[in-house]
Amino acid sequence: MKLSEYFENTLGRGVLATADAKGIVDAAVYSRPHFVDEETAVWIMTDRLTHANLQSNPHAAYILAEAKENAFVGKRLYLTKIREESDPAKIAGGKDIVVALKKIYAAGTPFVSRGDRSGTHSAELRMWKAAALDPNQAKPSWYRPIGQ
Repeated sequence: MKLSEYFENTLGRGVLATADAKGIVDAAVYSRPHFVDEETAVWIMTDRLTHANLQSNPHAAYILAEAKENAFVGKRLYLTKIREESDPAKIAGGKDIVVALKKIYAAGTPFVSRGDRSGTHSAELRMWKAAALDPNQAKPSWYRPIGQ
């Protein structure tokens, strides 16, 4: 099984551990990674301690503990940050969601959807419809419903 398929199909809790330049460790609960290809995983994070640590020390470890009763199984990844993208679709500062979604669609910029039929997910789908686009139907590789 490919690593991307494992993470896509396995339920569990993930922990991303980082350290700053002085070696002070931080650990935070993160959802499963999203894969660009079989050798490139992506996490979406805010500008907090984990992100700050990766700015000064590009190495991290991610552990997924599978949701299994009476068992300790999962996967451990040793990671090295290779790049950071903050606005690849060039939508920052825009005020029109329809224009932003069209730019994301045209650029094929990774888009993480809740994909969980929640109110937030329903609102997202209405916005895609307003843009006359349906990534669920086209199923592009950049559109990633995570079901959370």
